[in-house]
Amino acid sequence: LVWFAVKQLRIERERDCDDAVLCTGAKPSDYAELLMRIASDLGCSARPVWQVATISQGSNLKDRLMSILNPKIDRRRGGKRAAVVTGFLVLAIVLPLSVSGFWSVQAQEKTDKAKEKQKSAQMLDEKAKAGQLTDEQMKKEEALKNNQTAEISKKEQMSPEESARRSWEKLMANETSAAAKVGMAMKEKGVKEGIKTFMALKEKKSDAVYFKESEFNSLGYVFLFNNKLDEAIAIFELNVKEYPDSWNVYDSLGEAFLTAGSLEKAAKNYEMALKLNPESEVSAKMLEKVRKQMNIEA
Repeated sequence: LVWFAVKQLRIERERDCDDAVLCTGAKPSDYAELLMRIASDLGCSARPVWQVATISQGSNLKDRLMSILNPKIDRRRGGKRAAVVTGFLVLAIVLPLSVSGFWSVQAQEKTDKAKEKQKSAQMLDEKAKAGQLTDEQMKKEEALKNNQTAEISKKEQMSPEESARRSWEKLMANETSAAAKVGMAMKEKGVKEGIKTFMALKEKKSDAVYFKESEFNSLGYVFLFNNKLDEAIAIFELNVKEYPDSWNVYDSLGEAFLTAGSLEKAAKNYEMALKLNPESEVSAKMLEKVRKQMNIEA
């Protein structure tokens, strides 16, 4: 198809050149005779390959001369004819190749991302088992996973309420999670009872219950998305006290205070999040938003 297209494009190019010459007033018979002399001269003398190829090799000189001597051809329409032919040839060749190549690239990118994600998860698990990751590194990895989960939720266009409901169900299914026990106590008996449950579990130090930053963070958002601001703020504050070196917990607490309208507290927590993680674009944007609202109210 490519070679055929090149040949056809060359023929159309030659015809357009001929039409342009004849439209200037040149006599067809004189022009045809000139081309024949040039072709004869190129064929019997040493010339660069590109010069020979332009008029002898593959140029179909006989058909070209017949076209020049045909008085019925409208020379003014040659450009339009060539444009149409060229357009169809390009679309017939380039478009299928481009489409197939695009989907191949897309499929390959998805496969590479999936493999890279799986490899990263395996390496993290291996390091964790070997004790090569510090608590701080584990916290950063957990925060990264939380952000990735949030991005996936946004891409799926899941409503906050639906996201909160699924997070709650997943959390409650884990009987050994401290976040699940605190969340249930807070839901059934209020904020104070939830905090008491948290403190009791911490003092007990039982192996039957574990504490995890990401789960308490998810629990806080469950309450936040259900418009239970007091509960959400209480959970995020407990998470801040438990994990004071994690920027993510301050960012979440800042969001809860912002939702509740406590702009100064929101700003302080976003500032703390940026202090611990200056590269957090989300915290920076939210802090800028809070400061603008504070200036408007002032």
